Amino acid sequence: MNNIIYFFGRLLIKMSNMDIINNIAKKLREENKRGANYILSKALSGLEKSIIKYEGNNLEQFIKDSCILLFKTQPTMSILANIMAIMIERVENISRKIERQDIIKNKVCGIIRQIKARNISTIEKISKNSDKILDANKTILTYSCSSTILKALEYQNDLGKEKIIYITESRPINEGTSCAEDISEFFETNLYVDAAIGGILKNHSIDIIIIGADSFTKNYIINKLGTLNLAIMAKHFHVPLYVLTSSLKYYSGDRFNIPIKIEKKPANEITPVKKKNLFVNNLYFDKTPIKRVS
Repeated sequence: MNNIIYFFGRLLIKMSNMDIINNIAKKLREENKRGANYILSKALSGLEKSIIKYEGNNLEQFIKDSCILLFKTQPTMSILANIMAIMIERVENISRKIERQDIIKNKVCGIIRQIKARNISTIEKISKNSDKILDANKTILTYSCSSTILKALEYQNDLGKEKIIYITESRPINEGTSCAEDISEFFETNLYVDAAIGGILKNHSIDIIIIGADSFTKNYIINKLGTLNLAIMAKHFHVPLYVLTSSLKYYSGDRFNIPIKIEKKPANEITPVKKKNLFVNNLYFDKTPIKRVS
């Protein structure tokens, strides 16, 4: 009887441990409006919380399983894969040298906090460096919603610069609309529907286009669907296009050995109509060749 009680007790602990990380993963999987840096921050905070509350006897395996689970929530975002791979490597190294789980917990949580601080510092550095391209340009077009772009524009405001911003809604979730509301707190902001991008570039003397990136390789940038169209039109209207991003978003293909996949999202975000010969393709991302970037 005691053995049975012990077995079910351990099973309940395991379920409780996984429930925490599964709930975090579910929220990340359903997050469609925020960019890669936001997703990473939430993933790391959730991972730290689950490690602190872990009560099992195989912390190393729990962390490794959790990292893989978190990466799979947003496989288009290379920063998540890169950081989760680093976490797995670090916990393996620590576990080879240390046996006590309380010490492993403290060390791993310390690494998580360091990574979060480093990412914040990187975004701030990008913001300051972006002044080199934004200083002389007053009228700016951006697309979708990038925390890096928001920080760069906020920094321009801190410097006392005057800017006029153009941005489109970024369907189907309309995160561009939310971004426009944030930017309007410090700059004149003009919000359009996505189909108006050509007209904006033709009629409004745009000085520069700045966008973020969810991932990039040596050949292309992965960003919100419509970025490729934007890049093609930028070339046509002779408007420079810059991508503000960090090296942590570089996809080398050698971390989890999983190719970047452009996932289909729920069809009802575009239309609730269901018909036999109607195929709704709700893609959030596209690939833009690097050669299209200034």
